[in-house]
Amino acid sequence: MEDKNTPNITSSELSNLWSSFSLDSMNQCTMEFFSSVVEEKETEELIIHSKPLFKSHINTINNIFD
Repeated sequence: MEDKNTPNITSSELSNLWSSFSLDSMNQCTMEFFSSVVEEKETEELIIHSKPLFKSHINTINNIFD
């Protein structure tokens, strides 16, 4: 039975979502590591600012597939 709330997406759209998800997941892990070794205050602020953005984007993509 087909769910009427699920939009049909093309293979290129799916590919783009998967690429974004993969990249953001990797970046989230990378920023976690960088935040543990960063020495410059200015750089640390950028890392702290970026982490929720990656998480939010990952959650948005997850919601598309839920």
